[in-house]
Amino acid sequence: GWGTPKAYNLVKFIINNFNRIRIGYNGSSYEPSIYINGYEYKLPLILNFIRNTSYHFSIQESIEVYGLERYLFVYWKGSINSTSSDIKIYFDKDYDLTAVFKKQYRLIIKSQFGEYFGDGWYDVGEKVTFGIKNTTIYLSNFTRVIFSGWSGIGLNSVNGTGLNYTIIMNSWVIQEAKWVKQHYI
Repeated sequence: GWGTPKAYNLVKFIINNFNRIRIGYNGSSYEPSIYINGYEYKLPLILNFIRNTSYHFSIQESIEVYGLERYLFVYWKGSINSTSSDIKIYFDKDYDLTAVFKKQYRLIIKSQFGEYFGDGWYDVGEKVTFGIKNTTIYLSNFTRVIFSGWSGIGLNSVNGTGLNYTIIMNSWVIQEAKWVKQHYI
């Protein structure tokens, strides 16, 4: 060819002594971090490693966005199929990997009084029931609060007087229980 013998020998040396790894991701709107033997990198990336060496790869398991949305690592696919976020790779060949994430939204329940349920993280599209357990809370001998309904913000949030509601988690939702204070006269 047109190359000089030195350049040809360098290319031959690299081809014979290094393996490539290509790592991508899907299911996340944000670039996850990966740690290779403790050093942090952002995905996607392509790196070369000396043949017949081993390295420890650890993917970021959760990417949280403002406490209302997050992406969870689910599995590796490609040259290695694994649900473990930590993998060890022995470089005897080239590798192509994709880190797969799933998106979750937060349902936040706020209530100044009483017991409630449903607060937590949920997969996109999941049906979730939230509600209040007690409708009347006695504060003292002459004062009580009565549950009067819900006010909410976020897609599929609820404004209503029911005790329990079921919603589909297509975004984050914040629901607040409303109470009316009453005094015995």
